[in-house]
Amino acid sequence: MKKLPLITAILAALAVILFAVSAILGAVVGKACDPALYMDESRTAVADALKLADEDAVTAYIGLTPDEQQALAGQIADGMRADALPALAPLNDKENQHMRDVHGLVRLADSVRGVTMTVAAGFCVAMAWTGAELKRKHRTVLMGAACGLGVIAAVAVAAIIAMNTAGFASLFTGMHELLFTNDLWLLDPETDVLIRMMPQLLFERAALGVLQSAAAGFVLSVIMGAAVYIILGGLMRRHFTEKKA
Repeated sequence: MKKLPLITAILAALAVILFAVSAILGAVVGKACDPALYMDESRTAVADALKLADEDAVTAYIGLTPDEQQALAGQIADGMRADALPALAPLNDKENQHMRDVHGLVRLADSVRGVTMTVAAGFCVAMAWTGAELKRKHRTVLMGAACGLGVIAAVAVAAIIAMNTAGFASLFTGMHELLFTNDLWLLDPETDVLIRMMPQLLFERAALGVLQSAAAGFVLSVIMGAAVYIILGGLMRRHFTEKKA
């Protein structure tokens, strides 16, 4: 079929893009379920953001001792992995409701991650079948993958430009307005522990960590997808050769 090269290239591009989406979502979920985000990374970010000299000053600002914050961090991290997030005693009703909203987004991200990974793997299988009889199947697949990488690069460049133009704070606010259907995320440092223990600097550093984890996950996913394509492609090519003989 004359359309097989195009179909194979499109499948390769889509697989690469979905692997990237899956890697990003997986990194986000992993960070949200990491107790260090709510404890060590939190206290370090508070100290750096406010230029606090010692642990006592950090404790006084947040309103939680290291032991109390460690316990809360464990509860949040465990709750993010669970089907439901229980009420967290140090937090008020508004904060607990916001954390339940966050929990819902984290569970949704995890579900979507599983779907995108499965579909991407399915594309690799389909790609092995459509490319089995192509003379230059590897070149076709590489061209498709390159197009997928081009889309990812374009999105990344657009995100960097938006970051440099609007700033992290504006993008962070816009993301909240997009993801949440209420204003419970507008917390008050005077009354809410969450905003004191999670300053903007913490999210900036967390975003960098998410990107690093996502990059590693993306590379691993592409390698696994390529292995599926190569192994199945070889088997299918052999089958078609024997069938013709």
